[in-house]
Amino acid sequence: MARRMINLARRWRPKADDPHGENKRRLVDYLIENEITAENPITLKELVRSARFSQRYTREALQHNLLGPLRRDPQLFVGTSNRGVFLVTSRIDVDTTLEFYTSRIRAELRHARNLRTLAKRAGLKKAAGNAHGAVPAKDRPSFTSMNLATRTLETSPRECLLLRPW
Repeated sequence: MARRMINLARRWRPKADDPHGENKRRLVDYLIENEITAENPITLKELVRSARFSQRYTREALQHNLLGPLRRDPQLFVGTSNRGVFLVTSRIDVDTTLEFYTSRIRAELRHARNLRTLAKRAGLKKAAGNAHGAVPAKDRPSFTSMNLATRTLETSPRECLLLRPW
């Protein structure tokens, strides 16, 4: 599987009109050439310093202009963990990235639960309609996704994968 994923990454090309396409290609090449995997990740700080991009990127700009768009591309995936980023080429890379995302999601769900509890204790009522910046109904989570989120908090990362709504 690793060889197939690396070959897909080698064949990947950015869209012709992508202003950051050349640097996305350079990033992918850097990750391949340096065998940057979950077992050997690179920090954003080091990546900004050592990859030879055609323009300067801050860590935030690197995330926004290169990593984020590459994660939305169906041909390859740049994984992440607490230790850094890497090209996903193996099952270990997949598991590492999914465990990282699951941990972040759980933390955000805990924050939301704490906020709801505080608001309830403080007697803050839900805003009616769309007044005072209330979230429009189309953007609010459904009861199904709320139940999924609640169940997710009570399960292990591997079990969370079984609860995917997609």
